[in-house]
Amino acid sequence: MNLSGRKVNAQQACEWGLANRVVEADQLREAACGLGREVAGCGQEAQLTIKGLIETGWWEPMADAFEREQEVSMAAFTKFAAGGK
Repeated sequence: MNLSGRKVNAQQACEWGLANRVVEADQLREAACGLGREVAGCGQEAQLTIKGLIETGWWEPMADAFEREQEVSMAAFTKFAAGGK
């Protein structure tokens, strides 16, 4: 799409996995605000960790990025299970 300039509609984007849901135009603001509240309710440390994984993973070979994601995720789950935040 980037190279061809081809446009896709919301339904196509959802079918292709570029979006996870489609809402009616009159429901768009509430859906966007709901998603914003959901994101804002997540822990900042978790968000920073995820952003870091995305940034470093972008430049790594896929296998290395998956391995790093697994290591970081396991460390986070272990910390959470031990009562850490």
